[in-house]
Amino acid sequence: MAINLIKSEKNILQFQSFQEQLESSGRTITKIIAAIAQFLFELLKDSPYILICASRTASLTVRKIVRKEADHHLNITDKKVLNVFVHGYWHDKTGFIEYEKRFIKDDMGSVLRLSLSSTLQNIENSAQEVFNQIQSVLKEEENDFDKNVKVNIIGHSMGGLVSAKFAQNYKDSSELFTIKKVVTLGSPFEGTWLARLGIGESAKQMRKESQFLEELIIEDTTIDFYAAATRGDQVIKPWGSCLIGSNQREFDNIGHLGLLFKESVIDWVVECVQKPATSSEV
Repeated sequence: MAINLIKSEKNILQFQSFQEQLESSGRTITKIIAAIAQFLFELLKDSPYILICASRTASLTVRKIVRKEADHHLNITDKKVLNVFVHGYWHDKTGFIEYEKRFIKDDMGSVLRLSLSSTLQNIENSAQEVFNQIQSVLKEEENDFDKNVKVNIIGHSMGGLVSAKFAQNYKDSSELFTIKKVVTLGSPFEGTWLARLGIGESAKQMRKESQFLEELIIEDTTIDFYAAATRGDQVIKPWGSCLIGSNQREFDNIGHLGLLFKESVIDWVVECVQKPATSSEV
């Protein structure tokens, strides 16, 4: 039913008309109803992806409460380029399976999908885990990689903040790799009010006007940054919080988890990675 609703343009237009009528009434209660209706509708659009993510990470809740070790999945196809994928809050490395398939198919370079030890810890610790895992992989597989590997890092939701913090803190910290590009998908660089409902240090850091977000540096002359947002995001409110920097992309009728599965989004990420670097160090 959810899939049929997603594909039905008529149903979408009817819902939008209903929502506009509620919002135009000027009454507070109807505006609240309109907001709730919009949230439920956007959640419904993501329902197929919610089911996929849930089936792939059935033990996720226990693993986040009982701290686990950080781990990864590595697919080596290129010794010069390593594409690193970082998941979001209450998720893990399985979120980027579709991206790995596409990157390998299009010969985009080696793929490293990471799982953080906990998505509840502060984002600085997660950024350090990303650095440690990349270092460890390149040392263990030194015969399969060049001496200075080009790293592209792609992060979804909180993972985009982790990726940006990783680039900020560790861009000059290794002789094994050089960070070339950071691509973020639905990452709340200006915060999201839903973070107030979350738990853990990371949720506090994703609140609007948090000290962490104030101190996070996005632009860098040696790294290319790309940021994508979707107007249908039911988690990042306001959705425009995800748009930062000069290389931005907006998507329509895609939910927050849809950014991990929609072919149009994957196409855009591939395009970003394939573009010639515009940073000062090429």
